[in-house]
Amino acid sequence: KELLGANQDQLVVLMFGHLEIRKGVLEFIELIEQHTESEKERQRVFVLAGEVNPREKDHILQATERIRHRIDVVQHLQRIPFERVEIFFEAADVVVLPY
Repeated sequence: KELLGANQDQLVVLMFGHLEIRKGVLEFIELIEQHTESEKERQRVFVLAGEVNPREKDHILQATERIRHRIDVVQHLQRIPFERVEIFFEAADVVVLPY
């Protein structure tokens, strides 16, 4: 978990894959926002990992910026090399796979 910027005691929610608006990434970020307390939720960390369409990257960054006051957000917005994929899944407690 530390390799992803999370503490051992945090619940890691991982959204992994090719992150595109048409696959619901903005809706999922909104859902995360709706289900966190008004104060910063330190027990959870939201990890976005995967390649992003360059035309959509600003929209995704703006959406994650909106929730940073409520939950820790870690972003790896690039293609994840095969040899590093295991690190993400081993650290995750919950995985969301956009399809």
